[in-house]
Amino acid sequence: MIAIVLIFLQACNDCHLVDCQVPGASTRIVFLQDDVDVLFADNPIVLAEDVKIISEKRGDYPYNPNDQELIFFLDSNDEYQFILGSLDTITIKGKTQVSAQGECCAQYEFTEILVDGNVICQVDCSTLEINL
Repeated sequence: MIAIVLIFLQACNDCHLVDCQVPGASTRIVFLQDDVDVLFADNPIVLAEDVKIISEKRGDYPYNPNDQELIFFLDSNDEYQFILGSLDTITIKGKTQVSAQGECCAQYEFTEILVDGNVICQVDCSTLEINL
């Protein structure tokens, strides 16, 4: 009986060994001007060297124009600035809730995404189209 309890306690204590995702989720971000993707159009309005992504907590994020799309993980405990050359600077923050709870880790979904302080998405936030 004691061995069974010890095995059970050991299994529950292994969660500290699991690397859980921070609260947040991924979203595809598209910056549009006159219905043209400013980053990934054939002739982009903003050049790759003029794009800067800054996390309030972690500093600079790498930007790779070869990906042909911007899929970004928004940590709901952080705020991000997307500097698009001289065209615009956008601030994005996501708020999440637990969508599923595993034995050790939770999964999250967006409840809303704010762009420059305004809610632009509350339900399906898998793609954000932001008009500049």
